Parts: sequence; C-alpha cells; structure tokens
Amino acid sequence: MPTSRGRKKSPKGSRTTPNTSRDSRSGSQHWSRIQKFWAVGVAALGVAASIVAFWPRVSIDVQQPFDDSNPLSSPVEVTNGFPALENVNLALGLCSLQITEKFILRGRNSDCSGGTGVFLQPPAMTDHRLSIDDKWEVFFGDFLDPNGWRQASGFNGGDVTFKLTFTPWPLSIVYRGALITREYRWIAVKVGEKWRWVPKTIDKDYQGPRRAFSERFKVRK
Repeated sequence: MPTSRGRKKSPKGSRTTPNTSRDSRSGSQHWSRIQKFWAVGVAALGVAASIVAFWPRVSIDVQQPFDDSNPLSSPVEVTNGFPALENVNLALGLCSLQITEKFILRGRNSDCSGGTGVFLQPPAMTDHRLSIDDKWEVFFGDFLDPNGWRQASGFNGGDVTFKLTFTPWPLSIVYRGALITREYRWIAVKVGEKWRWVPKTIDKDYQGPRRAFSERFKVRK
C-alpha cells in the first residue's frame, strides 16, 4: 500500500508576519519632512518679527515758519523712535524753488512726484546720531544760505524733497556702510497771505499708511 502524502505540518510557532518596515520608514520620513517645514516656517516668522521690531521708525516734519511770508524760516524736525540711528545725513532735494521773482532753483524734474536727483547738503547736515526717541531740528533755509535766509523775501512756491540716509542699530555694529535712504516730498502752499509746507506722496513708490516717502536700501562700498 502506497505511503500517504499527507499535508505537511508547519514547524511549531512559525507564522508569516506582514512586512511593516517599509511602511514605518516612509511614515517617519513623512513626519520628518513635516517637522522640517514647521521649523523653517517658525524661523521665517522669527526673522520677520525681528525685522518689524528693529525697522526704523523715523519721520520728518516741516513746521510752521516763524515768518508767515517766508517759508524758508520753517523748522525741519527729524524725529526718531526706535532703534537708535548712526551715520544720519539730511539733504534737500530740488525740483523747483522760487525764492524771489528772479531767483528760481530747479532740479532735473519739473515736480517731485517721481523724486529728484539734485540735492543740497551742507557739511552740518552729515554724520549725526539719533538715540531712541531723539529729535534733530534744523531750518529750511540752512540748506540754502545759513546767514541770509531770514531776510529772504518774494518767495513764490516750491516743490522739494528731504532725503534722509542712516544706518540703524544693530546693523551699524555689523557694517556701518549699510545705508537706508528715505525721501520725503513737501510742497509750498499759500493759504491767504501765509505760506505752509504740505507733505505729498512720491507716486513711484509704495505709500504706507500716513506716510509720504520712498525708501531704498544699499550697501556703500
């Protein structure tokens, strides 16, 4: 009688288990990728918050003139908030300025709606430092004639800018030649018999809320 070919018994305790190593490896890689994206996002937010926190809060205001018939007697006040500023320089940009009937100063542009490329900057307007909540006051006429502007008469309009360059802390610690430039536009308006300087926008650049200036950043060699 032939020997029976019965079903072979498997060794005791041997079982087939699913291969989960590949699934666990892919899952861990996916989680690692998410963690990396999260870390990059947090770092980007930190950098953005630092930039906002240390971005200069500085403004220029041309106040009412001491002599209503002579806008060159107007004080020009630079006000700094935070942070401290190094290497602060102030220049007067010319588009048109009619000081008397026959004496007219003109720049490259007929008006300052797109900024200007012609500036007046006496030595006294260079290399200043502004601390936190500090102010720096000069007179409009100091850019033209420090000795004779109080006697100026016959003024008949103006469209100018003030260019402010500076290096904010802590950037000044790293490299003092890194300059931020802001340019503010002002026009002379006659109200009755009085002249007043009124801020206007520079149309070619972004205008933030309650601000009328253009802003640039460069590294000076």
